[in-house]
Amino acid sequence: MTAATASMLIDLAGELTSSAETALLNAYQQASSNGARLVILNFRQLEYKNSSAITLLVALLARCNSAVQHLSAVEQSAEYRKNFPRYAAGARN
Repeated sequence: MTAATASMLIDLAGELTSSAETALLNAYQQASSNGARLVILNFRQLEYKNSSAITLLVALLARCNSAVQHLSAVEQSAEYRKNFPRYAAGARN
């Protein structure tokens, strides 16, 4: 994280399932504690995700919205690029 951009990258690796909730929320909390205004999720090393992953990501987006932070993603699959904005829109309402 840099002071100028106040952003933090969270690398997602391995599996993103309900069992990853604690680790993901801890990484987000660390980013928030460090003053991140932009949280970037890196999907590059993610090998597997299931429907619980969408729930986790929408919950994370809701936390970011509540904290007036931005959530962005890089290296996500075509499926996520297509569907995540739709799920994210529901989290903002």
